[in-house]
Amino acid sequence: MSDIDESLTKGEAHPAYGMVSFSRVTCTPAREMFGSNIKHGNYISLRIKRARKGISLNREWFFGRERMIEVNLSEAQFAEMITSMNVADGVPCTIAWTPEDGMIKLPPKKETTNETFQRELKQKLANIDQQCNDVYKFALEVANAKSAKKSDRQELAKKISYLHADIFSNIPYVASAFEKTMEKTVTAAKAEVEATVKNKMFSIAQLKIVEENPEMLDFDTNGLIEIGEEKWKRA
Repeated sequence: MSDIDESLTKGEAHPAYGMVSFSRVTCTPAREMFGSNIKHGNYISLRIKRARKGISLNREWFFGRERMIEVNLSEAQFAEMITSMNVADGVPCTIAWTPEDGMIKLPPKKETTNETFQRELKQKLANIDQQCNDVYKFALEVANAKSAKKSDRQELAKKISYLHADIFSNIPYVASAFEKTMEKTVTAAKAEVEATVKNKMFSIAQLKIVEENPEMLDFDTNGLIEIGEEKWKRA
């Protein structure tokens, strides 16, 4: 057994030792992701493993052991995560694997964002319509009364005030919230298109480089030494 092979077996392990990696993933067909309103054919995968440290050949070596968690993010979510640190709870992500659950699939969406907006807007308009009817009926009662009480006039004014607030405050808020959601959707879609084009160009460039320099197939560009099924990363 070589020094490196022995370090694989007898290297130092500790609960605090870990390895973290990001990978760019392309999938067909595109998949849904938590916190995103579109399907994604390209996304970023974060994987965390427990680690072991070995010393051989006068160097430190770090290599991953069992997987702890795997998390997927869309291109837009990944960009937002690394550019918006220390903000609330962070950004949505899709938990893809845990030791307890294994591979995890997202539940099917019951409705799209557009359908949710239409349903909520219809409900809000229905509530306003009901308020209008109530105010109209109450106004008729006050108008037909021989002598309108002060309390009735105050109640009518209150109902009109509530109706005004619903029409001129709540409806614009719903529209504004929908606009912000659509802006995020457009941003995510742009990031998805950019990622697809970028990955395609990168693949074409790789093929061209290998075609012109076939000797590069035997060159390890990542500084990894591969032994069996294990990969060691040099410190």
